[in-house]
Amino acid sequence: MQHTLLLLLSFALMSHSASAQTIRYVNQNVAGGLENGSTWADAFPELQQALAAAQSGDEIWVASGTYKPTAGTNRSISFLLKSGVRVYGGFTGTETAEEQRDPLVYETILSGDIGIPGNDTDNSYHVVRGKGLDANTVLDGFTVTRGYSYGQFTPASLDVLGAGMLLEGAPGVANSRPLVANCRFEYNFGYYGGGLSTAWEDPDIPAQGKNLVNPVIRQCTFSRNRAYLGGGAIYLNSPSGNTDTLTLEQCAITDNYVYTGEGGGIYFNKTAFSNTRITGCLFERDSSFGGLAGAIYYPAAAQTQNTSSLVLEFCAFTRNVSPEGTCLFYNGYLSSSTPGVQFFCRMAHCVFDGNKTTASDGSAYRMITSFGGKITAEITDCIFKDNLSGNYTTSINAWASSETDILIERCVFINNHARDSPEEICLAVHSGSSGASSVNKVTTRINNCLFANNGGAVAVQSGQKNYVTTNITNCTFYNNNEYVFIKQWDTLYNQPNGYFNDMYIDNCIIWETETDIVKMFYNNLPNDLSMYGYHINHSLLNLTDSTGVPGSLEAFGDGLIFDQYPLFENTAAGNFRLQVCSPAVGKGNNTATFDAGLLVDLDSMTRIRYGAVDLGAYEQQDSCDIVDADEPNAIFALQLWPNPSVSGMFFLRSPDVSEGWLRLFDMNGREVYQHSMNRAGDYAIDLAFLPPGLYQVRLETADQVFAGKWIKI
Repeated sequence: MQHTLLLLLSFALMSHSASAQTIRYVNQNVAGGLENGSTWADAFPELQQALAAAQSGDEIWVASGTYKPTAGTNRSISFLLKSGVRVYGGFTGTETAEEQRDPLVYETILSGDIGIPGNDTDNSYHVVRGKGLDANTVLDGFTVTRGYSYGQFTPASLDVLGAGMLLEGAPGVANSRPLVANCRFEYNFGYYGGGLSTAWEDPDIPAQGKNLVNPVIRQCTFSRNRAYLGGGAIYLNSPSGNTDTLTLEQCAITDNYVYTGEGGGIYFNKTAFSNTRITGCLFERDSSFGGLAGAIYYPAAAQTQNTSSLVLEFCAFTRNVSPEGTCLFYNGYLSSSTPGVQFFCRMAHCVFDGNKTTASDGSAYRMITSFGGKITAEITDCIFKDNLSGNYTTSINAWASSETDILIERCVFINNHARDSPEEICLAVHSGSSGASSVNKVTTRINNCLFANNGGAVAVQSGQKNYVTTNITNCTFYNNNEYVFIKQWDTLYNQPNGYFNDMYIDNCIIWETETDIVKMFYNNLPNDLSMYGYHINHSLLNLTDSTGVPGSLEAFGDGLIFDQYPLFENTAAGNFRLQVCSPAVGKGNNTATFDAGLLVDLDSMTRIRYGAVDLGAYEQQDSCDIVDADEPNAIFALQLWPNPSVSGMFFLRSPDVSEGWLRLFDMNGREVYQHSMNRAGDYAIDLAFLPPGLYQVRLETADQVFAGKWIKI
């Protein structure tokens, strides 16, 4: 009897397992079958039939073709996804395994063009829609196009959101988290969110309350979508919640735009107690014509003491356009009734190339906080190149008793310029006039960075009652026009009254031949110019005279080297590493480097290779002296291009070696690639199979090691 019960239980479990994994087939090109979706031969001709029949645990396989939500003209009908159902496109109609499909070759189109062909105004409000979808729900391998949700409804209606796709929260679902993967969203037009939108409440059904929506959007393309007021590609109208994260991975968000509002790429509308991670994404040619932020607009939520975080890793921002804050605009300027908003932003291994503002500042990013709020920004291993702004490539502002804590480390600023004047400050920090009773506190650390061939370098501008400290350690400055450093404050509220704007420059190389001492260290006081508040030690400068400006005797301190060329490797080629016997080698102050927490240089090579730290952003890994038995093996820089790489291919120039090995390691120290090298010259290395990330690259020979780092986006 017990054996019989076990057999019955086993059969029941097998039956349940089979039911949970039912595949329902869709192919509009099949004729003569049963049209019940049980096989390719008997496939449903329409996707809506499969969705109606599917249950949680089912899969739907859809062959290439164009499918519409309805054969009629009812614009409210969408492809309604079901929770727990996985829907895959890109099949030919003969496959026996999901991995055999190819969505790029066998395009499966979900189109909202249900009315007059080519007339968008009678198209579906939402091509695809889902409510309360769990983490087992998948939409994968489709082109979603021609949704139109603009102009016909009241602003409160959900029909203004997400012309391509609308994802809603639902009661009883703590965190709706479907996966949207390998999809293309293109030519959709919405009032908010042309390509995709989320909504955590339904204004037509207020009793449902507010319910979280946190999709995972992976390897998707958003292209040529439009919005009228916000989020040309994506409009996120729901927070993530304290313990959850909204995730975008390896997506391309290109050629989207918004007409009169913000966020040509993405608009985050609900950010209180939210966490967002964007990894390995490309934002290219996104634009905002009348508002802010061509790529990402992230406003603070009007909720007292709320927190939020935005993490951008291995992302590229290229040729985006907006009036202000082009790649990222964080707007924390709120009314005094909502104080204490906390924003954390981390950007790591990102590239900002060729972006521009058309009216104001922040072609790369602009962040503003106010009324007791705080911005904590960590920007590491990023490249800012060929950007065009009003005055500032990057800008962070503190107003009305707020605080900023900023770390800029191992970043490169090169060839950034102003639109209407030659002075373009790459990195600007502002502390506004606080009034009678409020005080701002601003702390900025700039480590291991290179500023070369820009319209200017660093500006730290303060109003009346502020505490402002800037530490610049082991950085290289070269040919940055006239105004290299700008420091503004108000003498009515200076140090005798307890307020200050101090800039500490240690272990730096400042080779600026196009300026003089006054403009190199510009102090924009109301009545006169001085160097008060500057503190410069253990640095190499092209100046021949360090006196004659009020405060210069106090500003110039210990260990300074004047008017000795630092012997860069090749400035014309953009190589600001030091030659072996540069006068900047071994002339720094180790204490300043230790205090800044610097273990590696701009190349991620060992910092303080020998007894004393080098000046500038790069540490020379060889010794000018005769090598003895106790000296470490020499390590030289390895040149890699393009870096970062979107395609996964890079080139390197191998030295004249008879035998060596090229080895790549991920950030956990695991070896992921190895290749033998037996000749000098250029090598093309195809690593498209590797996931996006930062990799250490080493070329090892019998007596030398060449090393560098490479970013795959």
